[in-house]
Amino acid sequence: MTSNYKTAIHEAGHCVAQARCALQGGWTSIIPDPENNLGGYCEGESSVDSRHEALRVTMVCLAGYAAVVASGMGEAVALEGTGDDFENAAYLALDWNLGTRQRLKSNAVEMMRQPENVRAVALVAEHLLIHRRLDADYTDVLISVSDGETTQGEWDEFLMLRKLRGA
Repeated sequence: MTSNYKTAIHEAGHCVAQARCALQGGWTSIIPDPENNLGGYCEGESSVDSRHEALRVTMVCLAGYAAVVASGMGEAVALEGTGDDFENAAYLALDWNLGTRQRLKSNAVEMMRQPENVRAVALVAEHLLIHRRLDADYTDVLISVSDGETTQGEWDEFLMLRKLRGA
């Protein structure tokens, strides 16, 4: 296992959780940012106006860790590089009385172990390893492909249109 693979699984977990929690996603990257001590990044919606939104954003924060656990890499590996994610989740859990960190982590792992999420994380991670940075449209269609909602023909058309637009 390479650190790029682990980072791709981690960032893909955040990306898939955003989709499953109906939060607006942005770009996802495994390009390291040593200045900010980041191995990768998944941009997305983070405004919270209700307990329900706080819970959804908390699940997204913990989903990188959870995807690594769900992929079988183990707790110690999954905990590497989760400082900001866990800190953000802890603030939300405290501010919105969401429960214990352990319970929230368990819920995130359970979510990421769902077969449709394992498939989606694997596909997004595969494409992250190839392209290193993906925009929200690309990851949304990848997740749709992994869910069987987008056909190979529709995927091919999506890629052709992106190429024509220069994306």
